[in-house]
Amino acid sequence: MKSARLIGIGLFLFLAFALLLVALASTPFNPFAESILETAAPTRANNRARQTRVAASANIDVSATPSPTPEPTTDMALAPPTIPANASEAFLQGITHRRNGDYVRAATSFRAAAQESADPARARQAQFQLGEALYLAADFTNAVPALQAVLEQNDSDAFATRAHYFLGDIFTQQQNYAAALEHLRIYRDRSRALRGVLDREIGDALLASGDSAAALKEYETALQDPNFNAAQRVAVLKKSAAVYAARGELEAAARQLEKAFNLAPDDATRANVEYLWGEALYAQAETDAAIQHWKHALAAYTLTPGAHQAVAKLVELDAPNINELQRGMANYAVGNYALAIQAFRRYIAATDVPGADVLYYAGLAYQRQGDHEGALRNLNALLAGYPDDKRLPDALYAKAVSQTRQGAPAAALATLRQLLKSAPNDARIDNAFWNAALAYEGAGNYAQAAAAYSELAQTFPASSFAPFALFNGGVSFYLAQNYAAAQANWNAVLTQYPASPHAASAAYWLGKLARQQGDEAAARQFFQRATQPPRSYYSWRAFDALNQPAPPPSYDVNDYLIQDNAETRAEMEKWLAAWSAKPASAELPAQVLNNPFFQRGSEYATLARALDARPQFQTVNENFKRDAAALYALALYYKDHNYFSLSMDAASKLAALSGQDETQQPRLLRQLVYPTYYADLIVPYAERHGFDPALFFGLVRQESNFNPQAISSAQARGLTQVIPGTGDFIARALAVRDFQQTDLFKPYVSVRFGTYYLGTVLDMFDGNAYYALLGYNGGPGNA
Repeated sequence: MKSARLIGIGLFLFLAFALLLVALASTPFNPFAESILETAAPTRANNRARQTRVAASANIDVSATPSPTPEPTTDMALAPPTIPANASEAFLQGITHRRNGDYVRAATSFRAAAQESADPARARQAQFQLGEALYLAADFTNAVPALQAVLEQNDSDAFATRAHYFLGDIFTQQQNYAAALEHLRIYRDRSRALRGVLDREIGDALLASGDSAAALKEYETALQDPNFNAAQRVAVLKKSAAVYAARGELEAAARQLEKAFNLAPDDATRANVEYLWGEALYAQAETDAAIQHWKHALAAYTLTPGAHQAVAKLVELDAPNINELQRGMANYAVGNYALAIQAFRRYIAATDVPGADVLYYAGLAYQRQGDHEGALRNLNALLAGYPDDKRLPDALYAKAVSQTRQGAPAAALATLRQLLKSAPNDARIDNAFWNAALAYEGAGNYAQAAAAYSELAQTFPASSFAPFALFNGGVSFYLAQNYAAAQANWNAVLTQYPASPHAASAAYWLGKLARQQGDEAAARQFFQRATQPPRSYYSWRAFDALNQPAPPPSYDVNDYLIQDNAETRAEMEKWLAAWSAKPASAELPAQVLNNPFFQRGSEYATLARALDARPQFQTVNENFKRDAAALYALALYYKDHNYFSLSMDAASKLAALSGQDETQQPRLLRQLVYPTYYADLIVPYAERHGFDPALFFGLVRQESNFNPQAISSAQARGLTQVIPGTGDFIARALAVRDFQQTDLFKPYVSVRFGTYYLGTVLDMFDGNAYYALLGYNGGPGNA
């Protein structure tokens, strides 16, 4: 198919660029809408938009994309309804707009579908979708009558059940608690997997209405849900404790916290609950008991935030006999490194034999502050004074880290060899070797870098770093003009790791070396080898070396549609059965349907609660990570319900479980692992800005895994991971009215902003994709 190579080029090019970074719609009431159908010449020099963008951004240095931590922050839902047979064009447009987060347009389409349909069943579904779209658009004025119309038609089907929930949520937000409680209770009685959740939310509504006694009873009812896990029970008990405390019933609050402590599933939760338990006792003037709990939280769960809360309270009260080692460790755990070091100093000064722990954590605290001399001073004292302590491997590793960061990779490698001798199974050593080699390379010491890379590959042949280390070692040998050694390294990649993407890279460099040495026949043979899957960036360099340039980009949306049909499913199911020895089907197996996490996730999804559905589905993927048939069905289920990152996760787990490389895997699986979702948005905008859509599909995969709710530690948001400052800049440049940061979680906004920004940065760097991607990720000035 025409698109396969095009998409592969873009995706693999982008992933190669990512490795490089690591190593070194118009409606009157829609402020974001603009036509995305006008054509733009793909020739950059003739693109008038280029001149406008460059002029607007000449003095701008705003970065778009630190690496995301996919923690969604919006309840904008992505799960679509079942599409009825022979659905109208308006209905299908509504489904697309809803998936794209354009709920205003979705409502317009669903309203038209409801009005034009002569089939009562289709009209009813369109009416429900209209109400849901208005709810998601926060247009409660119109959502309420639309949803009430669903109930007036029929108050007994699944659409009515969901309409009750949406109305309950709307009325809760409007503080109309009597109406909210009526609808939430109806939904609760019809719910299967979320009864306890609804009991808790009904309790919240009662509490907000001022009826704390009724709220407490509802929380007790929530605890009766057998599907509640320990974490959910603890959360309800903590909430009950807070209500009792607000009512002045402090003994009851303490009892709830004691129950929560006994149920807490992990140390972090235990520490937090014990801190709160101490607070409840302290409020009853039981100071000694409170201090005892805080000291226990500090001693038992030292490296948790709750322990830091406890020690802060102990210090505030000037409690006697606070353990300074524990105090320092608790401060270290929450990033208070200066306070941690002060506590460690007090502990050492007051202790004849301070022990290894204080020296180790002091070393880490100095290291985190960037004071590597201080780190090495403490770590060396540990190694000299406590050579048989269990902390020895940790101290050696930390020492090597500081030595590498100091620019002393030779010393770091010597330390790592010592660590290898004392703890040969330590899983961190190969990574530390890699960083030391990078330090040599960054300093231009190519001979030493090559030796370090080669030592890594020889010492850890099973490491994921090994093929890359052999390849990088070859490049370093080449730069050091040791061509024979370079050739040996690259040949080793081909023979030892033929399925690695680095094999294509090694083949390209072998071809380059052969051409330099005048052996054109061998050069072309190696270049041809480099063009074969699995490919890397150098595969496309090899095409150029063979005078076989990649074809021009396609701007036909149909070229990017995932080929999920009866033929490709049959091919994939045959492949699955061949190596798993079990039949496979696109239908979810019974063990998945009966899984409580799946049941909760799917019910959350029907309520437009993607935030809550996602962690449930993540647990499902983990539970079935060794079940090929389940992973296959889940990958398709998530795709069909617009949980694209979860589909990618299930498909990637399936690919890994097969043990086969991409050349042996069916095309549907490869498209699920490297998908082209949101093509209806991405392709027209890519054409407008004059770059290959495949490059942007790769960017979205790298930035967010096609999760519209992804958010990074730097608050980069959405599919394209635009940070707030950049979002404001783009909104001004595009004259977007009433822009809010939460709009970046809507795909139709995120894609528009991201494609504009990438086009801008490409223009600034004359179309150089390397620098453009660096600029997109870290800011044009940094690039």
